[in-house]
Amino acid sequence: MKDFNVHVILDRDYLEICYGSLENPMTQALLELNIPFQIVHWRNRVFTEGFEVQNDNVIYGVVGSVSFCRNIGTILSSHVDMEKVFVLLPEQVKHYSNYSYMVSPELRLNKSGFMLPLGEIINQGVDGLKAITGYADGVFFKCDFGLKSAESEFVAWSDLHRWMEYTLNKTGASKESYFWLFPKKHILKEFRLAVINNKVVSACQYMDFKESKMYPTLSNLVPKEVYVIAEQTINQMQIPDDTYILDIAETPEGFSMVECNAISSSGWYCMDHMSLMKALTAKVSQIAEVFLDDMLV
Repeated sequence: MKDFNVHVILDRDYLEICYGSLENPMTQALLELNIPFQIVHWRNRVFTEGFEVQNDNVIYGVVGSVSFCRNIGTILSSHVDMEKVFVLLPEQVKHYSNYSYMVSPELRLNKSGFMLPLGEIINQGVDGLKAITGYADGVFFKCDFGLKSAESEFVAWSDLHRWMEYTLNKTGASKESYFWLFPKKHILKEFRLAVINNKVVSACQYMDFKESKMYPTLSNLVPKEVYVIAEQTINQMQIPDDTYILDIAETPEGFSMVECNAISSSGWYCMDHMSLMKALTAKVSQIAEVFLDDMLV
């Protein structure tokens, strides 16, 4: 087993969007933990500045936007051996359909629903979808692909044509992209939990329902019921690549699982950045020990 030195590659745009500054809880945690990091600037899948190759024993963990993580190979392939770059994007959580069926309906926010390709949604239009779904006010769309080509959102029937045009022309979705169709849910709060080695390492609240809308609301006060639902969900899924983000919603009926996402490309909000970065870099080192033991010197 080799002695790996883990560095972290950060997406500059992601930091500015999530924190409004390059000096933030994530970079502060890395400085305090003495974990080297580099902030990469890129445009249109092309590297512009911020990365320098390190010595042979260095491996890299990546944190950034979905686009950055999806295109990291294109962005940095001419600068570094990509076999030393690790984006924690578990294969099983890339598609909602890959894991949601493992979670019992009583634990899921969306207990019923079905998938259609975007092309068929467009073909059906308002009248067709109303007839198929029976939903009164509109429909909640969720792209099955977890590295979100399009954001999940509730769309009123009166706004469906705008949504279809925008989704087809302004996002990464195509007519072949599958979307889940769910009925509208009344969510009171949303919580985010980081799961590593099938254990919750940090959690926070990040959304709150106020004045008929959801607003960003960061808080470390997480009800014990959230952890109970999270533990039950984790135990039922048993994802082999067990490092991911788990979102839990509070509704008038109680707490339930919303979805899973990649830890490398999700917002960390006000979770414990120190604990999370320790766990993330340890996970990167663990993966490297398995796959790169014969490669690094």
